[in-house]
Amino acid sequence: MAFKPRVKCLMFCEFETNEGPKLVYQTACNSTSSTSKAQFDRVSCYIIPKKELRGTFVAFEDRDSNYFSCPVYIEDEKYHRNYLIFNIVLVCDVKCVSSTASVFEPVCKKIAWYFKTLEQHCGFLSKSETRDKLPDILNEIFDQLNREGACHVPVSSSISIDLTIKPKLEDPIIVENWNVPVFISDKNDVARCTNDRTLKKVIDFIDGYHPMSRIADLAAVDVKLLEGLVQNLIYYGLAKIISVFQYSNMYATCHRLKSLCTDKQLQLSCLEFVSMTDIKSPSFLDVYRLYSSFKHGTRVYDVCSRHRDWCKFIDIKRLVQFGVINDLIRRLYIFPVFCATTNSSAATEFSRGSSNSIFDSVNSLNGDQKVELISEDLLSAMDGRQHTDQLCCKFRCNSNDLINFIDDNPDIITIIK
Repeated sequence: MAFKPRVKCLMFCEFETNEGPKLVYQTACNSTSSTSKAQFDRVSCYIIPKKELRGTFVAFEDRDSNYFSCPVYIEDEKYHRNYLIFNIVLVCDVKCVSSTASVFEPVCKKIAWYFKTLEQHCGFLSKSETRDKLPDILNEIFDQLNREGACHVPVSSSISIDLTIKPKLEDPIIVENWNVPVFISDKNDVARCTNDRTLKKVIDFIDGYHPMSRIADLAAVDVKLLEGLVQNLIYYGLAKIISVFQYSNMYATCHRLKSLCTDKQLQLSCLEFVSMTDIKSPSFLDVYRLYSSFKHGTRVYDVCSRHRDWCKFIDIKRLVQFGVINDLIRRLYIFPVFCATTNSSAATEFSRGSSNSIFDSVNSLNGDQKVELISEDLLSAMDGRQHTDQLCCKFRCNSNDLINFIDDNPDIITIIK
C-alpha cells in the first residue's frame, strides 16, 4: 500500500547577522498548522544548525510536528560576514504514518539544491526584485505537493522547480506455499506490459483458487522463483494473496461490509463479479444476506445449505473471493492442538485406517510404515502455531479429510482465529 504524504507547513528561514535565526516566511493549511515564534525559537538551532550540519539532511520531531530540511551555507565575499545561510523546511504532522525521513530526504535535498543554484547564478534570494517572488513560489510548491504529490513551478521563462514526493511503500510481505495469489488489476494488461518469462508461464494459473505450490507444479517453475514474482506483484499493487477456498472454511464479517450498502460502485462491481450468469443478475439483498451469514462456527457449506434460495444466481466461490479481496469478510483459520500422549486413542487411530484416506498419495510396499511415520510428524506439528492450510501444504494431505479427522478426535482441540 502506498501512502500520500501531506505537508502541513513550508517555511523559509535564514540567519540574520543581527537577529540570528529568523523565520522569514511560511505557508500553511491554516493557523493551527503554522509554526509559532515560540515554537520556532525552540527548534531554531536545528533549522539553522552549526556549520558541521549544513548541507546535510536534518530530520527531527518536536511535539506534534516532524521537521525535514537541508540547510544551505554559501560562502562569498559579496555577503555580509562573507556567507549566506538559509533553509527551506517541510513540516508534517507527527501522526502521519508516511512522514518518514526516507520519503522527504530526496525532496529536501533537491529543493535546497534548486535555491542554492538560483542564488549562485542570479542572486535570487539576495536581490529584492527576485526575492519578492519567493512567497508565491513557496505557496505554489505547497499547494501542488499536497494536491498531487508533485510540483512544477516556473521561476522564470527558462527555469522551473520540479519536485516529486515518492509515496512510501510497505515492505514486501512474505508469501507462503499455501497462499493463493489473485490479480486485483487487469491480468491481460499485466501480461501485455511484461517481458518476464516466469510471469508469462504462470499468469494463466493465477486465478484466485490455486495455491502457490500448485501453481509451481502446473507451470513447472521453482516455487522460490514464484514467491519472488508474486511478492513483486503485491508490492506494486497488482495482486493480493488470499486463502485456499474450501467449502469447509469459516469466515467472519469485517467492519468494511457496511460500506457495501452505501458505495454504489462497490455494489455494481460485486454483483457483476459474483453473478453466475449474464442472463440474470443476483439481487443485492441476497448478496448482502449471504455475506452477513458468515460467522464463527459456520462453514461455507452451512451457509449454502441453509440459504439455497439466496444462492440461485450467485457463484459462491467468487462471492467469497470478492469479499476477501475487498476486506468485506476475512478467513478464520483453524489451529489444531494435539493434547494427548503418543499412546492415546487419537495417535493409534490415526496410524490405522483414518490416515490412509488423508495421505492417499502414499503408495508403496511399505506404505503403512510411511503413513505411520507421517502421521506422527503431523500430530507433533499440531502445536497451535500452524493452521490447517499450512499442515495440508506441508504434508500433502486432503483438507476435508484432515478437518474430519480433527473433528472426530477428542484428543485434538482447535483454536479458531
